[in-house]
Amino acid sequence: YKLIWMRFFLNTLSGAILYTFSAIEMLKHKTKSVRPLFILNSCIYFLYVFLQLMRAITSLLYRPENPMIDTSNFSILLLALTGISLTMLTYNLIIIINSIVNDQLTEQLTLKNKLYSIISHDLRGGLSNLFNYNAILAKSFKNWNHDKINHWITDMKRMSLSSLNLMENLFQWSETHLNELNLTKQSVDVTQIINQIIMIMKHESDAKNIQIQFDDTNHVFAYCDVNMISAVIRNLMSNAIKFTKRSGRIIIRIIDNANNIIFSIEDTGIGISPEIIPVIFANSFYSTKGTMNEKGSGFGLRNCKEFNELHNGQIFVESNLNSGSIFSFTLPKN
Repeated sequence: YKLIWMRFFLNTLSGAILYTFSAIEMLKHKTKSVRPLFILNSCIYFLYVFLQLMRAITSLLYRPENPMIDTSNFSILLLALTGISLTMLTYNLIIIINSIVNDQLTEQLTLKNKLYSIISHDLRGGLSNLFNYNAILAKSFKNWNHDKINHWITDMKRMSLSSLNLMENLFQWSETHLNELNLTKQSVDVTQIINQIIMIMKHESDAKNIQIQFDDTNHVFAYCDVNMISAVIRNLMSNAIKFTKRSGRIIIRIIDNANNIIFSIEDTGIGISPEIIPVIFANSFYSTKGTMNEKGSGFGLRNCKEFNELHNGQIFVESNLNSGSIFSFTLPKN
């Protein structure tokens, strides 16, 4: 029976170590909806470890020939309690799985409803307004002076750009969540990307007389997907323009560190209250109107966060109400 004793103690020891680590990992789980269940499961794990160790100690005390068929009353009680704890553990794990699946289904339904809302209201409304503007312009073109026509065309361009940005964000988000996004990383001159985006968004910044400051004398290279990082910078710059009042200022900085690159986009806008900051990157599609009633969908910052995580980067914000905001994110150098 020496081999059986060795097997018994090896099984007990390895099981105790495994279940202890499992219990500790479950205690680290942060999801509020299932956290109590994870704590309960951790307690059951610890109970199982305790019972297994007690079985080993009892076998040493009573010294049966075969520890697997110890017939003492106390050993039988411990074995029964071990079986009950395993049953409770299995039942609780099933409840946890059901709870997580329900949470995921609820999130998917929320996303679906949000998508329907954006497509039916924001996107459709923007295109309808653009169509109405176009119809009025075609009808009144001969009767209007040059300044009024320019003003009308400028409004149409702004509405077109808003609808285009919304469609791009929806498209990028759907690609990410349908696992159809191809990540093509390469060494990229991010200084050149920022200059291109500044030129693209010049019309928006000029419309609010916002000054954009960027020192592009040094060329900085990062290892990233060009399209994704362009989308991140474009969304952050668009938000900075959106929430900055007329004659404001936006400062773009690049900090070249040893292992990564830090980008920061600072504005002199209306800022964000501290209680709102944890919400803006969450799954709640938080959105507010800009200083000139510019609309948003809530997809932009979500895309920024998800795209940045695909590059093993971080994104964070520093802001106070009426004191402007600084949005920063990191990228690897290689």
